[in-house]
Amino acid sequence: MSGSAHRLPYLVANFLADTGWRVPPTPQIAARMQVALAFFEKHGLNALPLDAVDAGYKSHGFNPFQVTSRAAGGKPTTVTAAMQAIDFHFDVRAVLLPPATQLVAFRHQGFKRGAPAAGRWYTRPETPASQLALPPDQTARHGYTVQTQTPALESIAGDLLVDWQMPASLARKPTAGMDYHYRKGGGVQYLVPHAKDDLRPL
Repeated sequence: MSGSAHRLPYLVANFLADTGWRVPPTPQIAARMQVALAFFEKHGLNALPLDAVDAGYKSHGFNPFQVTSRAAGGKPTTVTAAMQAIDFHFDVRAVLLPPATQLVAFRHQGFKRGAPAAGRWYTRPETPASQLALPPDQTARHGYTVQTQTPALESIAGDLLVDWQMPASLARKPTAGMDYHYRKGGGVQYLVPHAKDDLRPL
């Protein structure tokens, strides 16, 4: 059954109407997108413009590779960015991480050891940074442990054109390998909505 023939879950239909994201080619992909969007809605991941919550985007602006939201005035949001980070050809699951689960995040070299968890994206200890579509300089490994049963969205990282900190003046004609980098995904990742409260740094 083609993407245009099967009935879309309501959150997916709304997301497509708002963003122009292409229609999922199979019911399975649509169902995985619904799982992700329902998780975001349940756990308070609101569709806020990225420049309202991220100082880097506020300083440098957006870029031509990001999906945007009409409701957010044509800007990418926390939800559109999270959706682009997921490979929906693979399973997407809402899970509960038990206490003492070990997680890892890769940070910039200046990130302080032992600092509270920052951001929402984490992975398993055995997953290398090369499978998480991270910027080339985001390779410092930081460990965390789950303190209490914690909700998370488990998925596979999608390939991304990574362009954080791109100067706004380059947004129209960026140079590959200098202003942005094509980074491979393929690794297991967890979106932990309340990581600062639920994870303890090792």
